[in-house]
Amino acid sequence: MLGGQIGVTQAAARTVPVMRKALLIVLVLVVIAIGAAFYLGWFSVSTSHDPEAGRSGIHFVMDQNKIQADFQKAKDKIAGAASSAQ
Repeated sequence: MLGGQIGVTQAAARTVPVMRKALLIVLVLVVIAIGAAFYLGWFSVSTSHDPEAGRSGIHFVMDQNKIQADFQKAKDKIAGAASSAQ
């Protein structure tokens, strides 16, 4: 009985590094996607300051029109490449 428990523990110990690697890969992909979105102009961040009221603000803007236009361009390029390959 003890041998069975050790096997399960060893399998669980091997699973932890795999899960950490998978989580790290997902995190890196998310960071890359966010960076690409800022680079393409889909997201923007700006700050404002009102000295009279003593307030500062951060504004996050998502340009949905730009995102849709870029996706349409990508669809058109893919469709053009597919039709020229045939």
